[in-house]
Amino acid sequence: MVPTFKIMLNISIKSKSGFTLIEATLYIAISSILILVMTNLGFSFFASRQKSLAEEEIIENAYLVFNKITRAVRTARNINLPLDSGSELSLEMKDSQVNPTRFYLDGTTLMSAYGTGGGVALTTDSVRVTDLEFEKIVNNDKGVSLKIKINFSSDRQDINLPFETTVALHQ
Repeated sequence: MVPTFKIMLNISIKSKSGFTLIEATLYIAISSILILVMTNLGFSFFASRQKSLAEEEIIENAYLVFNKITRAVRTARNINLPLDSGSELSLEMKDSQVNPTRFYLDGTTLMSAYGTGGGVALTTDSVRVTDLEFEKIVNNDKGVSLKIKINFSSDRQDINLPFETTVALHQ
């Protein structure tokens, strides 16, 4: 015969355990508020980061576009277009292989074309040019200058940044 053991546990718990209903409700309410605040902060950070990236891309595009146009104007012999002002620039260049050099809009993309070649996009796909204006300024003392106004906007964010510069034609 196998002996059997009986163990008797006589434990009495006299202390209160758990939460009351009010304590649990307060805990859930405070936790919910904290989670809501943290989520809002996260979304706000993400939205501002996206806007900042879009603005940075517009500024980089503007910098590259203005550099390319400025360099072309400074090495040009003459400004063919615009006669007074317009949305297309045509430059008579010293080098016949890139004559004429043109800058124009194709939809919302700023393009450049050299000689008889096709156009090349100067702006990225997510940056739109909403307004482009070239204004020829003839000053008897200083020669010919070109005022360039370009408005850039982003496909990803509701951003519209205008840029303007004036470039003198070197003669």
